[in-house]
Amino acid sequence: MARLLFAAVRSAGAGRLAARGAVPHPFSVFLLSGGGGFERRESPYSSAAFGASCFPNATPIPTFDRVTPWLVGAPTGKMSLLMAEAPKMLSGKKALVIGGGGGGIGRAITQGLAAAGSAVAVADVERDRADEAAAEVAAAGGKSLSLTGDVRSPEDIDGFMSSAARELGGLDILVTVVGGQLAFVPPTPLHETTDADWDLMFDLNLRYVARAVRTGLRVFLAQGRGGTIVSVGSITGHAGSPMQAAYGAAKAGLASLARSVAAEYSGEGIRMNLVTCGPVATPVAQAAQTGTADWIPMGRPGESSEVADAAVFLASPLSSYITGQSLVIDGGATAVGPFPHSTR
Repeated sequence: MARLLFAAVRSAGAGRLAARGAVPHPFSVFLLSGGGGFERRESPYSSAAFGASCFPNATPIPTFDRVTPWLVGAPTGKMSLLMAEAPKMLSGKKALVIGGGGGGIGRAITQGLAAAGSAVAVADVERDRADEAAAEVAAAGGKSLSLTGDVRSPEDIDGFMSSAARELGGLDILVTVVGGQLAFVPPTPLHETTDADWDLMFDLNLRYVARAVRTGLRVFLAQGRGGTIVSVGSITGHAGSPMQAAYGAAKAGLASLARSVAAEYSGEGIRMNLVTCGPVATPVAQAAQTGTADWIPMGRPGESSEVADAAVFLASPLSSYITGQSLVIDGGATAVGPFPHSTR
């Protein structure tokens, strides 16, 4: 006799939503036969009916008019599928993207947060980039704020937070897009790394982020309604990477910081997670890097929109029970290793 293995919502559904009865669409049932093969059968019931019968005591979750394949693990294209089709799951939220909100990954995250319904304050060291990113949000009907300053300045960090909270009416989400290596320090053997380069890597990739996180925590605690922090990390913080020891050590520290925030502030409703990136095809990365992406199982670097999807997920209620974690976005790079010296 065949055993029920799993149900997959077809066309416009997701397994979790179907199980909660939230997507009233027909779906396919896959059975594991006695011989070990799969057999597909079309269910005569809606996923809502199936979910209600299997999980009668399940707590309903907000219904989605259309659920993207991203939510059930289907491959994404260059466009952000989550952002193109998801509902306004961040409606009423206020976000600050700091350290690079006007360009590259930061700009994609800014657009993603706005598309999900959040008001967004964009902080960048370059005024033109911040203004352009904020204008894009406003042109799409969202609320935005342009901020200019330097993440190396404690006064500017405090100013970003206070301005965003004042102008947007509070702060719910803090995203830090601070750091990098190859645009600042060339690949260097550890024994040849200077104190100045070591300190620069820790300043850019940990110290300034930690300063923003501490300031954000104070804002969240003063408001008394929790908050979410998402920081952009790197796969070099999870495994040894030749010629990038200082960068990798700093990014490992960032992952540890997220775990510490989770351990200390979860009771206050505050979460922190990392989007841990492999090579991403940003203008800065493309200008600094050499070699090919042949070593990545997917055969290409990531897109900024794919990093944005992950960041918005971690900022949203979809990840409400996730904190202190690193969501790896690397095309399978860390599944095989080792890294060449030209990795991000």
